[in-house]
Amino acid sequence: VEQIFVVTNGKFFPHFSAWQEAHPLREQILVVSDNTYSEKERLGAIGDIAFVLQKHPIEEDLLILAGDNLFEFSLEDFVQLGREKRAPVVGAKNFSHDRSALSRYGVVQLDEEGKVIHFEEKPKKPKSDYAAIGVYFFPKEVLPFFQKYLGEGNNPDAPGFFIQWLYQRTPVYAFVFQEEWYDIGSREMLEKADEVYRRRLSSPS
Repeated sequence: VEQIFVVTNGKFFPHFSAWQEAHPLREQILVVSDNTYSEKERLGAIGDIAFVLQKHPIEEDLLILAGDNLFEFSLEDFVQLGREKRAPVVGAKNFSHDRSALSRYGVVQLDEEGKVIHFEEKPKKPKSDYAAIGVYFFPKEVLPFFQKYLGEGNNPDAPGFFIQWLYQRTPVYAFVFQEEWYDIGSREMLEKADEVYRRRLSSPS
């Protein structure tokens, strides 16, 4: 990893800047404000990615992690798949044990090689048991697609809509993992994850 970009809004930019200054990797971290201060102004997740790519041109492969993810799978293995395929990769978790949860996520259908053959954001009737999570690998050759997607007037918010659009234009693969994952975008799930890890840390090894 050569550079870490942390994207925030104008309101919380000072907090993240203070965090960056105190971080051991502060020389590698660049905190970027999208200069928005309200829900009405926000650029959306895809809009923020495109904003960074425009302000800070990146000519390397890109790994994107949504801030509401807590996971235990290996990012090294995840990136390796993308490099082998020279194609975008999205993380995917099997929810056959809890299909009712699938309607909260992007649902991805895969062929026998793990290639995405269908993607639908928050479907009422999921067509598979695999939910996509907010971890993505994009080879440098694909980065211009972000501006093209937004230029066509597509949804600038949920990254799933971008994947739904992208797989129809270039091969996209899924990294299916079995390890633990928590969507900590809500207080309820954050508290649940906190409880799990506190219990794990306090129990004898």
